[in-house]
Amino acid sequence: MKKVLMAFFVLISFSGCSTLLESILDLDYIRSYSGKPLSREEVAIVTHKDPYSQEIFFKAVDGQKIKTTSTGFIELLPGEHIIDVKWANMYGDKIYTSKSANSINSQFKAGHTYIIVPNFDKQTKEAWNPSVIDISSEIDSSEYKDLKKAIDNYFQRERKAYSEGNNK
Repeated sequence: MKKVLMAFFVLISFSGCSTLLESILDLDYIRSYSGKPLSREEVAIVTHKDPYSQEIFFKAVDGQKIKTTSTGFIELLPGEHIIDVKWANMYGDKIYTSKSANSINSQFKAGHTYIIVPNFDKQTKEAWNPSVIDISSEIDSSEYKDLKKAIDNYFQRERKAYSEGNNK
């Protein structure tokens, strides 16, 4: 069953139908701080280029394990954070995943949007090293139109902290 679901999500994401998928899939998010939700200008958002693709999975934030399979957004307070991520993708009828999570240690600024990009070893094509890219100056471009819409929609909802037992 997992293979069928993964194949469906990969197929939809590669076909460019993210708006269709948006209507049937509620993205996971994690507000990594407790207390009152802050405005978009007061937090950093970490995601990946197409959060509907289920290519990057968030496993932990600052050592706090994420209990669900999170593929959407992480909302962070400004400052240095460590995010553990895994990679998965489907090629043909096989699902490829990273053997273990990689840790990203980076500074995050309030009001900025960051994407995690998988960089693969060119020789083995198996080992990967994720990097963080600040796309804040490009978020209004056509390239990130769907991503911006998803983030804007996210900030319209009730946003409970992950520590409050709700990640959706």
